[in-house]
Amino acid sequence: MPSGNLPSTYSFSPLNATLSASIPRYFSPRGALLIHMPTPAFHWARLGVDAPLPLRRGAWYRILKLTSMEATLNVKGKPFAVPRGQLELAAEPILRWTVVAAPRGAPRFPTSWGQQYAVCPSCRERAPLLDQPTAMRCQRCNGLFDVAWDEHYLTKAQPGA
Repeated sequence: MPSGNLPSTYSFSPLNATLSASIPRYFSPRGALLIHMPTPAFHWARLGVDAPLPLRRGAWYRILKLTSMEATLNVKGKPFAVPRGQLELAAEPILRWTVVAAPRGAPRFPTSWGQQYAVCPSCRERAPLLDQPTAMRCQRCNGLFDVAWDEHYLTKAQPGA
């Protein structure tokens, strides 16, 4: 059994009540067991506020560098710095279509799409929302994903909703 502050790696398995090698554990000078849990790593980000940035609303971008003040994202193969407070961070991108409100005054946005559209979680392709589908297949990457109707992306939740 380790003594002092020497690290060893163990985890507790409730099925057989044994310790196995996966989580580092340390013993304090008095013999108390201290378990070190890894901090969650954020590797993906998307806009969390409606800001005038050259990012697709609802699309996930890989984080190249993360500080307490900003995140540098991979946007079209180039680094782009964004204030951290304007982003939603995640360990993995959420694999559901994001429902986004149609932009105001965007001359290239198809008016036939109506009040909202969807963004593919895999390739960032935009698509019209016909009716209220529970899942959609992307015409660009062929991925089939659920639609995140419950997410309320970049909107305030409606009272009672």
